[in-house]
Amino acid sequence: PAVIERLARLLSRRERYAEVGHLLQRLRHQGMTLNYLDRLEANVALHRPNPDPQLALRLAEKSNAVDSKDYKDHIWLATMQWAAGQNADAEVRFQHALKLAPDVPQAWVAYVGHLARTGAKEKLAKALADAGIQETSLFAFESH
Repeated sequence: PAVIERLARLLSRRERYAEVGHLLQRLRHQGMTLNYLDRLEANVALHRPNPDPQLALRLAEKSNAVDSKDYKDHIWLATMQWAAGQNADAEVRFQHALKLAPDVPQAWVAYVGHLARTGAKEKLAKALADAGIQETSLFAFESH
């Protein structure tokens, strides 16, 4: 399984999504139902030439990320929710990641990035204050 996962990741990095799709299809026909296959398939659905964010989300929700204790899994799932247009659900998921890892910068960056992408200015200002970042210093470059 590790070799297969590595192959799929390498193909994905080279944007050879059709080949990853065929690989995943063959693995499923052989009876493999490993969690990482759902994740790879979700990523492929989102990044292929004709992206399908709804399919990506359905696959993501099948993975164990929903019940994970790892904040990175929740960031990944929140990203899938955001891509599928489920901003409110994504925000809740990003907040859950923060609860799991309140001192991890990646969790804050993901949450703040989501708030910025969705235009939630008041929530963004509060999140920046909670993170100890002065909003004026962060956005000083906007005046140029």
